[in-house]
Parts: sequence; C-alpha cells; structure tokens
Amino acid sequence: MRKAACLFYIVAIFGAIVVAKCVKVKDDCSKLEDNTCRYPIACSCKEPGPPHHIRLIVYFLNHTTQRCDRKEGSGDSCNSFETQEECENNCGDYTHDSSEEDD
Repeated sequence: MRKAACLFYIVAIFGAIVVAKCVKVKDDCSKLEDNTCRYPIACSCKEPGPPHHIRLIVYFLNHTTQRCDRKEGSGDSCNSFETQEECENNCGDYTHDSSEEDD
C-alpha cells in the first residue's frame, strides 16, 4: 500500500510540474500583441518538397531570397504555411542560416 501511495504522489508532483511549465509558456504567449506564439524554428526547416498525392498551395520561407514565397506542394514540411500572412508573421524577421537546416 505504501509503494502505491508513494508512486501516486510522485506522479502527481511530476504532473503538477509539467502543467506549471505549460501554463508559463501559455502566459508568455498571451503577452504578445495578437495573443499567439511564433514558431521560428519552422522557418529553418527545409522548403516544402514537390506535391505527391495531395496538391496544396503553400507558403514557405525561401532560404535563398529570405522571403515568403508561394508554391504547389504537399505541405509536408514544418516550413509550410496556409497563408502568406501566416508565413510572414512566423518568419518575417527570421534570417536563415544554412548551417541550421535539418537533413
């Protein structure tokens, strides 16, 4: 019985810590003007590849021009946004460094 109680308390404390960290992140985001968070690491991802079965119009940070461009793609990259505005909001101030790119 004691082992079960100890395990329960450990799990409860760990859960409280995780929840507290999530709330902190949420609070940091809510301080932004539009009440959203930016995800700049998405801008460093590879540009979207060619379309496969699903063809979508996607917007992405072009690493060569450092601007958000539009193309037909599959949306399979984290550097893939539904609108030009969403791309610019997330990547507008981002400068791509080719050493950051994932393989």
